[in-house]
Amino acid sequence: MEQAAHQKDELVLSQLSLRKGLGILGLTLPVVFILVGAASPTHSLQKSLSAYYYVAHLRDLLVGVLCAIGAFLVFYRGYSTVPRPFLILPGWISRHMTDAKLTTLAGVGALVTALLPTCQPIGPCGSRLMAGLHLAGSVTFLGTLAVLSIGSFTQSNTPRQDWLAEKIWSNRLYATCGWIILAALAAAGLVLWLDIKSVGPITQPVFWLESLAIWSFGISWLVKGDAIAALIGLLRRGQRAG
Repeated sequence: MEQAAHQKDELVLSQLSLRKGLGILGLTLPVVFILVGAASPTHSLQKSLSAYYYVAHLRDLLVGVLCAIGAFLVFYRGYSTVPRPFLILPGWISRHMTDAKLTTLAGVGALVTALLPTCQPIGPCGSRLMAGLHLAGSVTFLGTLAVLSIGSFTQSNTPRQDWLAEKIWSNRLYATCGWIILAALAAAGLVLWLDIKSVGPITQPVFWLESLAIWSFGISWLVKGDAIAALIGLLRRGQRAG
């Protein structure tokens, strides 16, 4: 009995570690590109994260990180029940809104984004079909993660009145990250549609909006992996002090 409980605890810790690793990958990818751009005058900031596919020594990093994230999400298994917020949807939709199916969809989107490059920044587009699939994959990847953060991560088997303060603060972070992802995607789409090159002093706005979405995804999964409980405690103390 004790051995079974110990093995279960190890599995839980292993899953938490994988969630943390996923969050760290999301947080560090844009940072590496920013630092390379700052340190190397020959490699200026690209117009999007996807454009780093055409920066020779960073291509493998981009593809490798996205493939790692995609593989993890495809094989990730969360709760098999449909979260309460999705039950208002038609049955033929809601029955597919489990953690397992949503993370698999997000993982496929990440893999499509990694393996099918966007158009090269300079010169004619090699394949507009491939670039279109790349865009669809990236929107699916991040959009599905936003849905998970807002509608799934915020749920619990414990009745709402019995939630601990940590769960309440975690939910606020999940929801905030999810809505930031959706807002960043919408803003990036508007910038691309209007062909906006800069917003005030900010150049390459699509890159920054994509980075914001990726960072929000990373924070959400770090919270899911219990990696930033200290931050939640700090926020609670700040609220009491205010």
